[in-house]
Amino acid sequence: MIKHIRTVFYAPLSIMLVLTLAACPAATSRKTQPTEAATSTDFVFPAFVEADSAALPDEFKAVAASLAQRLAGASPQAVKTLVPVDNSAIVAPRDDFPLDGFQVAEVQILGAQARADDPAERAVALVLLFVDSYGRAAAAKALVDYRIERDSIALTGVAWFPISPALPNFETFLIPLPAAGALSQTTAGYRDFYDAAARAAVPRADFAERIAEGGEFVIAAFGKTRAAEGSRIALEVSVGPEGETLNQPSDIQAVIFPGDYPVLLYPAELQAETDAPLWVRLLYTPGAGATGQARQRAVLVDVFPLAEEPAGS
Repeated sequence: MIKHIRTVFYAPLSIMLVLTLAACPAATSRKTQPTEAATSTDFVFPAFVEADSAALPDEFKAVAASLAQRLAGASPQAVKTLVPVDNSAIVAPRDDFPLDGFQVAEVQILGAQARADDPAERAVALVLLFVDSYGRAAAAKALVDYRIERDSIALTGVAWFPISPALPNFETFLIPLPAAGALSQTTAGYRDFYDAAARAAVPRADFAERIAEGGEFVIAAFGKTRAAEGSRIALEVSVGPEGETLNQPSDIQAVIFPGDYPVLLYPAELQAETDAPLWVRLLYTPGAGATGQARQRAVLVDVFPLAEEPAGS
């Protein structure tokens, strides 16, 4: 049994029925347009690992470090690199790509070249992957022009923009409705909202017992990756992993935190029934993050039971 409860969480931010992101132009100070290598959006996040800086040439490490520090808001004077990098002021941070609390986890070099008539004039295309202590990821793709000087590297052009993974990552909580009141009182950012949800959440191992008892709950799905332009995310409660959807899109509240990290909230009265086990599904429609018909094709990104399957099912 499932019954929607009409209540609003996190009133300080806009509430939407379905998450849809507006277009977000690239930030660029480059003299020429980026090549296809630097504008493709089909990047897939690798496993989160420490960047193997020893495997990169010093010039790439210096360029990547200066780019990362400037994107994180460091002043040009505060940028510290293995090889001095001049003119890092041309890297323009963006308010919609906040990196407070993030660290560089990986650098991927997509390609590099030097001018045939002047080998000191060079370019590198790269991806920077950032992560924070909450398991969130942010990534930027960039094409950087630079010149090798006697004792330094001088940036001559930079084009960069945020990118999103092919599929998003979510962490989902089941929160008793009385304990969820702390969420509506939280007026700070993603981290405080997440902490309040985690403190109030039912352990995953106890889902079946709590749902068998029945009660009023909030299902809260926290996005760990930046939602792509035009993407749509749906939270469904169903009978079985592939069964009938029991809730409506209008039942879901969605909050977008700075950096385009979505949180989906579904308050409902839940009661397990032996012949209708309840499952949660998260479906993702890529929008501009995909090409052709795949733009409007919903993809299952997570599914899990709220209660045990009946014996013999």
